[in-house]
Amino acid sequence: MAFPPPWQLCGRGYILLCRFPTHRLAATGTLPPALAQRFDGGLGAVMFVDYAQSPVGPYRELLVIPGYFRGPLARARAVTRIWVTSESSMVAGRENWGLPKELATCDWKPHETTGDRISFGREGRELASIEFRHTSKIPFPITSALVPRSIRALEQPWEGAWVRTIPKASGRVMPARIESLLAPGIPELDPSVVLSAWHIPQFRLTFGHPTRRMPEPA
Repeated sequence: MAFPPPWQLCGRGYILLCRFPTHRLAATGTLPPALAQRFDGGLGAVMFVDYAQSPVGPYRELLVIPGYFRGPLARARAVTRIWVTSESSMVAGRENWGLPKELATCDWKPHETTGDRISFGREGRELASIEFRHTSKIPFPITSALVPRSIRALEQPWEGAWVRTIPKASGRVMPARIESLLAPGIPELDPSVVLSAWHIPQFRLTFGHPTRRMPEPA
């Protein structure tokens, strides 16, 4: 591995907290085959991230976590799709944590002084375009130390194994508002599934050593 774990990252971003109906995920066919029959509901998220520092340098990222899945060991969340603007991040994300990263381009521009316009694309097609407006100027601190490990866990099916990672994060967060949203590359996402939007002006994230488990023999 060229860039092995653990990784220490910092940056900024936005999180959409979502509730994805099971029938919508099934209709769009966007779940990986290994997860298609394992979706177990719960709170999901779509994240737009601008990493200022990482072991592979700055890059940007768009990812989808639909909610919980019934893994072979325990119920855990999974990243079903993730796009990054760095080939090194793509390769390391797959090798280290089983994250199904793909390359994309990103345009991230300030919107006046109170928000951002963000768009991601891949191979000439638009994945998502969103405009955020900040609704508060006073961020409050957050830390994953207050969240049980079972809630933070990610479990990814990758190359015949299940890869389990428990990220750690801290930062500052404040409410945001969606001014516009188009997501042709994420057909399960539209304003009706978004519960709330949050701006994270600064954060620190640790992606540590994963554990890998091979499936039980049939």
